[in-house]
Amino acid sequence: MILSNQKTTGPGLLDTTQMLPHILLVDDDRLICQQLDQLFTQEGYRATVTSSAERALELLQNEDIDLVITDIRLPGMDGVELTKRIAERWADIPIIVMTGYAEIANAVQVLKIGATDYIVKPFGIAAIQESARVALEKAGSFLEVRQLRRQFKNGYQFGKMLSKSAEMQRVFETIRMLAPTDATVVIEGETGTGKELVARTIHQQSSRKSGPFITINCGGLPENLFESELFGYERGAFTGADRARAGKIELANNGTLFLDEIENMPLNLQAKLLLVLNDQSVQRLGASHPTQVSMRVIAASNVPLKELVVQGRMRSDFYFRILVVSMRLPPLRQRLDDLPILIQDFLYHHPLALQKKITSMSPEAMH
Repeated sequence: MILSNQKTTGPGLLDTTQMLPHILLVDDDRLICQQLDQLFTQEGYRATVTSSAERALELLQNEDIDLVITDIRLPGMDGVELTKRIAERWADIPIIVMTGYAEIANAVQVLKIGATDYIVKPFGIAAIQESARVALEKAGSFLEVRQLRRQFKNGYQFGKMLSKSAEMQRVFETIRMLAPTDATVVIEGETGTGKELVARTIHQQSSRKSGPFITINCGGLPENLFESELFGYERGAFTGADRARAGKIELANNGTLFLDEIENMPLNLQAKLLLVLNDQSVQRLGASHPTQVSMRVIAASNVPLKELVVQGRMRSDFYFRILVVSMRLPPLRQRLDDLPILIQDFLYHHPLALQKKITSMSPEAMH
């Protein structure tokens, strides 16, 4: 037994389960994991247990972890390599390594790599408690940032979007309602308002999420390449077509086609795309037969589509076909209350901020 049977005491650090410091325990010894899990739960922490380094990396990718406690000896990837990868990717997360007497050299190595502390087996409750307490205390500022992120997930985060403004909360609710349908959606908003992020979130919340999300920037292609990029072509369809190639429409089969900056789509291609939308089939350039496709279309525009119709830059039949549902995204200057949470999220992810341990912005700079 690694731990003694004495009863543990001590107040939890936070009041609610979701806000408790989250400890990831990595060891292939089931008994040790059970004992540590029980110990830290009684101490007022949340604990997640895994027996492999590979699974630990998955958990770090998908969950908010505040402290990693890992054995050096693990099946597959060992604790030394795990420590190295965590230190490279999540430099703000402290790591405590458990090791045997015969592995002291490895323990010194992981300290150089980036581990916070190491514990030699067998150890008592007091030793692991103190090591965890000190590690979390040293990483306190980053712990606060992660706790803020958990709050965002409770009410301010939807997919990869963060906002507490009423306007964006309405956008989130619209996405929730639209995502399960196959309705064509037009997202309007200025450059930088997050139109592609909204489109991806709709796709990821839909029944097509396992299918492809294919983007074509209608403003980033010369008109002479636009048609072949969108519809694809067969070998010999034109000079230089030395092999067949599927277009964006075909690639989006069983998924979502995102038409960014649709205001730049030429009128002749609007007519051809209208036929694709109506028939749910596409014919490559140079092909003799069409191919059936099942896709959802989401479009984005920096300009209100009504203005394009008035200006003669968009066909009215194409306009009415794609504008089944429209969404308008507000610019950041109209939702300045979101600045603090966006800045915190930026600091949490930026490598230089992590390296220099920058966890917040001064009131003067925020102003």
